Formats: sequence, structure tokens, C-alpha cells
Amino acid sequence: MSRYVRTSRAPRPPLLRRIPRIILIAVVSLPLIGLLYGSGLLDGPRPPVPRLNYAKEAIERAADAGAIAYAPAQYRRAEKLVQQGWMEMARQNGRVSLFRNYKRADSLLVKAIGAAEDGAQIAQDSLGSLDRRAQNEIRQLEEELKSWREALDGTFIIYNAERFWSDAEIRLKQARQLARVKEYQSAHDVVIVAHKALERVATALAEMAEDEAANMRSWRIWVEDALAHSRETGATAVIVDKAAHKTYLVDNGRVIKTYESELGYNSARPKLFQGDGATPEGVYKIVSVKNGNSKYYKALLLNYPNDADKRRFAENKRKGVISARAGIGKLIEIHGDGGYGKDWTDGCVALANGDMDHIMKFVGLGTPVVIVRRYDGFR
Repeated sequence: MSRYVRTSRAPRPPLLRRIPRIILIAVVSLPLIGLLYGSGLLDGPRPPVPRLNYAKEAIERAADAGAIAYAPAQYRRAEKLVQQGWMEMARQNGRVSLFRNYKRADSLLVKAIGAAEDGAQIAQDSLGSLDRRAQNEIRQLEEELKSWREALDGTFIIYNAERFWSDAEIRLKQARQLARVKEYQSAHDVVIVAHKALERVATALAEMAEDEAANMRSWRIWVEDALAHSRETGATAVIVDKAAHKTYLVDNGRVIKTYESELGYNSARPKLFQGDGATPEGVYKIVSVKNGNSKYYKALLLNYPNDADKRRFAENKRKGVISARAGIGKLIEIHGDGGYGKDWTDGCVALANGDMDHIMKFVGLGTPVVIVRRYDGFR
């Protein structure tokens, strides 16, 4: 019996056994896969680009509404969330389309939109509140300015008070402009400065009232002495009432003529030093008559400064009321070229030219001239 030795072929590797099957499946599947890709069914989820764009627009709207200044926390949070959402989108874009997931990116962007809208609303509310406050403060300042203007529109020019009032008026205009461009904090700060200027107006008026109360008795005595001397001697005298803006010609103790007068541009105060624009207050006399050779038509030169003026000047220097370098001034006159209806001289008393012609018929060298800030005896 013959023995046969059976030999078998080496078994094929599993992969090689499956190759025909894989090829078959590929041949069958490729058209279907292409069809699916062509239809977009295998593209995976789409990135939330519209949401990203809307979030960016929401941040821009918040910035325009003032959120950067008035809702900074919400604005910064919105910016951070948009950045995170954008980065998450980029991370998902780097993955195979079938495995992309934009849910977190979309959630971050939704939160960003919410934060931006909250910031815009907070900013709008804040700006509305600030605008109402600014407009209220501006109205109050307008009313105070008007009230102080009425107080200042009396008979005197109170130089310092006018300067402080003008400063407050300028601040009011600045506050209006700042509020118009929504710079509310700056407008508020300017209003505060304006109120401080008006406080100085009040101080100046109070000081003037206090000074008048302290000197009223002296002024009354000066006038009454001049009237008594005129009655006793039959001589003429001149009395200037600064508050009334009147110059009175007195003869035999009675007023025979009243002239409208204009004073120094700082008429509310006594003269302290050269160049202060104040008309002096005191008892003087005419020491020179300029009939036609004056800068201001005709003039009556007074003996300012007299001894009393010199003593006050020295005392004010000693107390530091005026500068050690200040001069006492001179050349105080009753002169012509008046008639403007306002105080404008450097310290003199100005009459209309016709009134100068009249008064010079009655006065001469040595005629007493009394200048007081206020005297109510002629009213």
C-alpha cells in the first residue's frame, strides 16, 4: 500500500482573504458616500458664524451705548466670552467634520451677547440718571446765577463780586457743553467750581454790608457837618452820594441842584491804592479849577490824598491789606465827559458837560466836597 503524503497550501493571511470583500464593499459604497457628501449629509455640524457676528455687533452696540465707561464689568465679560467662543470654534474646525461639536462655542457666544446687552442697558440707565442729575444741577446753577445777578444789579459795581459772578457764568456755559457731549462727571465738577465762585460773591456782598454798617455813622456826620457849615457861613458845598450816583450842590445848607454822577469802575469800595478803580470816601476840598484845560472837558481837582487818607493807607499796609509796593494814588477830580449811565472812571466823579458848566458857576478853590458811599438824608 502506497502512502501518500498530503501537502497543503499555506493559509492566506486574514487581510488577504478579506481584500476581495473590501474591494467589493468599496466599489459598492463609494458612489453612495459621494452622493451623501454631495448632499451635505456627511459634512458635520456647521460653525455658529452668524452667532459670532451677532455677538461682535452686540459688543459694538454696547460700546456705543457707553458700556466701556459705565458698565465696564459687563463689557469686559462680553469681550472675554466672545474670545473664548471664537477659540472654541477654531478648535472644532480643526477636527474631522463628523466629530465637530460647536455646542460649547455657541453657548459661550450666547452668553457674550447677553453680557453685552446687559452692559448696554446698564450704561443707558446710568447715562440717563447722570443726564437728569446734570440737567438738574445746571438748572439750579442758572437760578442761583440769576438770583445773585439781581443782588449785584444794585447801585454799585462790586468789582470782586462781579468777577466771581462772571467766573460762575463761564462755568455754567462749560457745564452745558460738557453735558451736551455726555461728559457728565466733568460737568458736575465744573458746577461745583461755579458754586464756589458764587460763595465768594456772597462773601463779597457780606463784607460790603458789614463795612457799610461800620461806617454809616461817620458818613452821616460828614454830610451833616457840611450842611451845618453851609448854613452858618452861607457858603456852597458839594456832596457826592456814591450809592445814589448823585452829586448835590448845597447853598446855605440846602440842596439847590442835583447832578447824575458816574464813578470809578470799582465804585462799591473806598479807595485803597492807586489803580484800584475806586472813588475815595472822605472830606475834601477843591484845590484846582481846570476850566477848559482838562482831559475831560472841565475839572475840579480835590486834595486827595488828605491826611486821613494817608493814615488809612499806612495802616492798611501795616496790616497787609494792600501790597507794600502799592501807591496811594492822586489826581482825583470832579470832571466832565460823563453821561454814559455807568461807572467807568479810574476813581473820579464824572458829570455831564452841561452839569460841569453849571456847578463851576458856584464853586471855587476851597469849596468843601464830601464823598460818602451812602446817605439817606436827601431821600
